Amino acid sequence: MFYYMFFPHALLSYLCAAEVNESFHMGDLMEGTYCSRIFSNCDKKRCVLQSPNYPGLYPRNLTCYYAIRQHTIPYGQQALISITQPYSRLVSIKTDRPNPEGADPKPVERKDWSKCDNVPDFVTVYDGYTTRDPILLRFCGSGETVPVTTSSGPELLVQFSTSPYGTLMYPFGPLHGFQLQVQVHFVDIESIKYTKNKRCEFWIRNTGRGWLHAPYHSLPENTTCWYHLQATPAGVAAAGYPVDRESGSGPRYKVWVSVLKFYVTGPQTRDCTTNLMVWDGNSSCHPFCDSRNASSSEYQHNNSTLLANYCPGQTPRSCDHFLLTRQQRPCTLSESFLSTSRSLTVQLNIQHATALRPVSFKALYEFVDLHQDGSSWPETGSMCSRIFRRPTHSPSSTIAIRSPKNVFFYGRGGNKNLSCVFRLEGQPGDVAKVTILTIGSGDRSCYSRLNKDRGTLQCVGDIGSSLSVLDEVNGPKTMLVPRHCLCSTNASLLPYTFVTLGSKASMVWDVFNMNSTEDFRLHYFEATVQFVRREVVLKRCEVKSNLLTGPGGHFTFHSHHNTTCESHFVILTQQKYTNSYLYAKLPGLAMPDSSHAVPNNTQHVHCPTNNRFIVHAGDTVHTVVCPDPYYTVEVFSDGWHTRDVMSNSSRDIVIEFIPIDPGSYTVSWIQLSSRIRADGPYCHSQCPELDACINESLWCDGVEHCPSGYDESFGYCMHLLYTHLVYSIALTVAIIIVAVSSGLTILWFRRFRSASSAVAGCRSPSSKSAETEAVVSARDVVY
Repeated sequence: MFYYMFFPHALLSYLCAAEVNESFHMGDLMEGTYCSRIFSNCDKKRCVLQSPNYPGLYPRNLTCYYAIRQHTIPYGQQALISITQPYSRLVSIKTDRPNPEGADPKPVERKDWSKCDNVPDFVTVYDGYTTRDPILLRFCGSGETVPVTTSSGPELLVQFSTSPYGTLMYPFGPLHGFQLQVQVHFVDIESIKYTKNKRCEFWIRNTGRGWLHAPYHSLPENTTCWYHLQATPAGVAAAGYPVDRESGSGPRYKVWVSVLKFYVTGPQTRDCTTNLMVWDGNSSCHPFCDSRNASSSEYQHNNSTLLANYCPGQTPRSCDHFLLTRQQRPCTLSESFLSTSRSLTVQLNIQHATALRPVSFKALYEFVDLHQDGSSWPETGSMCSRIFRRPTHSPSSTIAIRSPKNVFFYGRGGNKNLSCVFRLEGQPGDVAKVTILTIGSGDRSCYSRLNKDRGTLQCVGDIGSSLSVLDEVNGPKTMLVPRHCLCSTNASLLPYTFVTLGSKASMVWDVFNMNSTEDFRLHYFEATVQFVRREVVLKRCEVKSNLLTGPGGHFTFHSHHNTTCESHFVILTQQKYTNSYLYAKLPGLAMPDSSHAVPNNTQHVHCPTNNRFIVHAGDTVHTVVCPDPYYTVEVFSDGWHTRDVMSNSSRDIVIEFIPIDPGSYTVSWIQLSSRIRADGPYCHSQCPELDACINESLWCDGVEHCPSGYDESFGYCMHLLYTHLVYSIALTVAIIIVAVSSGLTILWFRRFRSASSAVAGCRSPSSKSAETEAVVSARDVVY
């Protein structure tokens, strides 16, 4: 016999619940059962699970099944079923306790799992549609809320069991029973937000990046989750790049993982049975092994190495700051993990069911693409610089040139600035035909435009992320002359094709001042290059080049009609780089808006002629000059103002003349050195306005070499003439004296020889001659 006892407050609760229940869906009663119900498509209605007679006293010796299934699922998604009750007063499952007679009853509390083994009434939640599926939660008692318990699929089963017998309620206690809310969630079918086939194992095979976390649904106790991170397997092309083939130099991809947090709810234990492990390599476990019987020796058969073991309350290497700040600093390698191969495994071991003891972890993974086109070129000191040579097996083949995708080169990998040089090297007589396909400059306010003065592309704005194309001009030292500058993705200009001047050129890609969010997705470029013979290129402007050296001089550019395709290069150079520099003076006016890269606020300069000079001096001076006899442009070679004698940059000055209109222009140049020579005193042949010395042979030679004409000034040249005249007179007098002295000496010598001959001829041959000679000889010896 069952007794139903109603009290005023209980009756009020019942009437209120009855009024609310009109908008609830209580499920459809299963045929042939007393209380089992079926719920379908609860995403369209408010489904509620209730014990029989709720909020009244439920019957004894009863088992009720509440089967929930979601039939309508959007394409490409998976449905998850959740039950919960956030209000503790709506959950009160009867517990019988023997209390001493007259003693106050102990307060009732909610229990779970093994604590419900000796309790007659309890609720069990299954991850599926049958009682053979994993158990997600078992609870009994009352006094607490029911946590959110979520299935791993579109089906969930709730079982309510009562004992065959029981005692009556406490006289003024609450009514027994429960009410649970049902919710339906949809997640992407290709995600790690839920487990497939009740096995918590995920295979992530791609070349991108993403997040690792525990499944969004509840997990049963003693569960092991595997996250296998593997780059695109060999033989599969990715993102238009060549097929990945493992080589002796190492894998193309590596896996970068940063653990941001790992937290386990509830009291912490020292046995570390719930933990997070990071393995270098492809680690896996037998389908029947779990965290309880899997030993470390079982993982070593896959040649994997344990990198870290996270226990509750212990974080051996964490990048948690990434979640705490708005402008994150990048995760460094000292607080993250980088695999040695293209595989890495994360293992999550769970001892207790997560419905009552949720496990929260978050990790950021990324497949680092180490591939770079071309061959390594370490001469620049940059890891991303490459060299591209004309293929010998297929000389006319097209070569791909792309910016690197290695995240450690960019701001998100901890690198603030990036500069890569892509060198093009053909055979003598070759030129490179380059086509720029795409280019991205992130959030830099920069765009490319065609400059009519230069006939090349020009960057306007912030060139913090840009691609520069430089031709190589050979002197005693090689100089790179900028030709084109590209930034942003101007669809009207791309693809853009140009031809280099010679067989050697460079493409310099610079990205400066990156923050922790910038990478190759924001800054990139793609191009192709083809080496062809010079004579194959149609309508190519021939370049006439002259190499001038010496203490100084002047030369004249002539422009006639129909000379549009004739560019003239004059290279001013020195035989040896000592303490000397070069100075050139051109008739014209510098045009600030015609450089290969200019700011947004430049002013255009009107030029009366279409002819142009393009002047290059070192790595910093690249100026377009409008020829004009009323103005003068002075150019110093690189290093003159800093007097950097040890600099490796070229001190040559390259002047390119682009003739279009008729005209004739004279350019003068001199070799400079410091006013104070190495031996200390001031030099005499100096240009005061330049604060420099010039070669003495240039003084008073009839040509003005100093800008002010000081080397041809009348006073100084007359002084030199007077000095030279005095020296000439003195030299003439000395020569005359020497000549007179020599003549007198020769005359005296001849007269002496004549006197001697006369004495010898007058002597008689007597008998005493021999005796006389003997006496004279004896006198010479004695003397």
